[in-house]
Amino acid sequence: MFKASYTNHYRTGLIKTLLYTGVRVAELVATRIADVDLDACRIRITRGKGGKDRSVSFPAAFKETLALHIAAARSKGATFLFESSWKKPYSIRGVRAMLARYAAKAPAWTTTCHPTGCGASCSPGSRLKASTMPSSSSALPAVANPPASPGTRRGRGPPLAGRL
Repeated sequence: MFKASYTNHYRTGLIKTLLYTGVRVAELVATRIADVDLDACRIRITRGKGGKDRSVSFPAAFKETLALHIAAARSKGATFLFESSWKKPYSIRGVRAMLARYAAKAPAWTTTCHPTGCGASCSPGSRLKASTMPSSSSALPAVANPPASPGTRRGRGPPLAGRL
């Protein structure tokens, strides 16, 4: 029971870190515990896309959750922020497969949204309707995604889960 609960919290922490920081999966799996600065709420990304180093911030509300994860990882002798039981960083492919499994379990939602106020509440297949646009931006045209054919992502090939 404890192991399943810990694993679930571990995976949830990984997903929340991806969402709160906006880092790429490859950058997250290469992140070491030493790269996390809890006081400044920042994670240093080394050799990111294009071989560049950068720093990303995370919300202060996430600091405690991340600190608890780091403490648990340090007690197990971990080097990387998220690593397997074999003391190696997760593979990019493994994390993407895990995300695909969680995405398949997540409920689908449909939302109408405005191009400038979309935020994280919109699904990629959302339809934009002129009736939902605020009157102050009535000069902006309504944009709609083309209808998706069955089994495709907006008409651009096989579903993402099929590519993993």
